Amino acid sequence: MRHQNRSKPLMALLALVFCGAVAAQQPRGDSPPPPGNFTILSTERGFAGKVVKGAPYSATAVTESVQILADGNRIDHKNTAAIYRDSEGRTRREETINAIGPWASDAGPHQIIFISDPVAGINYVLDPAARTARKMVDRSPGNPGAGPEGSVPPPRHWPNGDPGRMQNGSDNANGTGVKNITTESLGKQTLAGIEADGTRTTITIAAGAIGNELPVRIVDEKWISADMQVVVMSRHSDPLQGETTYQLSNIIRGEQSRSLFDVPSGYTVTDGSSRFMSHKRPGND
Repeated sequence: MRHQNRSKPLMALLALVFCGAVAAQQPRGDSPPPPGNFTILSTERGFAGKVVKGAPYSATAVTESVQILADGNRIDHKNTAAIYRDSEGRTRREETINAIGPWASDAGPHQIIFISDPVAGINYVLDPAARTARKMVDRSPGNPGAGPEGSVPPPRHWPNGDPGRMQNGSDNANGTGVKNITTESLGKQTLAGIEADGTRTTITIAAGAIGNELPVRIVDEKWISADMQVVVMSRHSDPLQGETTYQLSNIIRGEQSRSLFDVPSGYTVTDGSSRFMSHKRPGND
């Protein structure tokens, strides 16, 4: 009972993050991926709620983040998830969530299953241990959207403002550009048996823009399968947060069982839509 009670705030947090991921708009190029287990929350769903039909598959997704501290200490997080997508664009992701701050459970890692069903317009977060499912209506404004599947990161909180705004002079006293973005093609490469097109985007923050003595370079590398509309591999390098890599393996193309995208019998289903959707900021009409 104690374990189930302590899992409730964790489930609420995961539902909130899941809703934010699938409802997010086109990601900002200067944003880092979220830490730990949330890095690939939306890689199966895609940019702006993109629904991919006619390309079913299953795969293993591994996300690893490494941060080297100033004293040489190393922080390493690795997460493995099983992902599935059917020909109608439904997705399922099974993973084990490690302790998350005050939501850590005495029972240790917690298995969570995320299901997105764009056909029914419903998302679920399943807790197999408690046999509960949190149901959320999918109100993604861009569903279906455009663009290949890939991670949808949250906004970065820069210590001295957003360099994206400073480039336009609003946060920069002299009005000069402080952020330079370059994108280059890396050609084609076969990864995990899948042909993918690579791109590398480099963001250079000018010296002094965020209190930095030297320029800061943030590099994003992505390898996208045009056929499957999925990110096969990505690497994000940020001197402020370290390096995060994401890669698919054990890719098996083919239709997935319909039962994977349904809530199993015997689960208690609760409605979480009203808590996490249609949030209005103060002052906005």
